[in-house]
Amino acid sequence: MTNAAKHANPTEIKVVVREDLENNLINFFITDDGCGFNNKTVKEIGIEKSTKLGLKGMESRAILLNGNLQIQSDEETGTHIKLVVPVN
Repeated sequence: MTNAAKHANPTEIKVVVREDLENNLINFFITDDGCGFNNKTVKEIGIEKSTKLGLKGMESRAILLNGNLQIQSDEETGTHIKLVVPVN
């Protein structure tokens, strides 16, 4: 949310947290309607080589939690982030 507020100039940021008891997971969904970024470029070079430090930080934290991070962004729809974390 900090990255969105700082860089994307959104009018709205939504955060949804859902518990998946059947699969022992917690799903986090974060979306904003801001300016987004070139998701294709980040996918091509990989987050680890990206100059976007916020993305690197999110990926690092997801790895520490044994989670799965998915980021989708474009200039028309903003940024959509899904993080799935196992609950032990």
